[in-house]
Amino acid sequence: MRRAMSGALGALVLLAAASAQGKPAMAEGEQLDLNAATQSQLMRLPGVGETRADAILERRAKRPFGSVEELSQVRGFGRALMRKVRPHLAVRLAAPPRQAAQPARAAARPSPR
Repeated sequence: MRRAMSGALGALVLLAAASAQGKPAMAEGEQLDLNAATQSQLMRLPGVGETRADAILERRAKRPFGSVEELSQVRGFGRALMRKVRPHLAVRLAAPPRQAAQPARAAARPSPR
């Protein structure tokens, strides 16, 4: 009985701590685009606070992420944390900018008569 009560009390303390942070939990299946998420969105990821969110933004400013796995190159994202955040992340690569169509050059050959 005592063990059950201490377990329930521990769960209550953890719940209170999570809501004290004001950090809404990510829903199952919810994903963020690593190349578009804001700092506050990144901070919703499990185990990610302001410092880690800022590290993601700094890395992204230098070069967009090509895959979720590249996040492991950011300081503070080891194997354990990657296992927690990977299901909640996606990388949507932006389409390359379209170049203006080049005007067709006239052929150098004379036209047949």
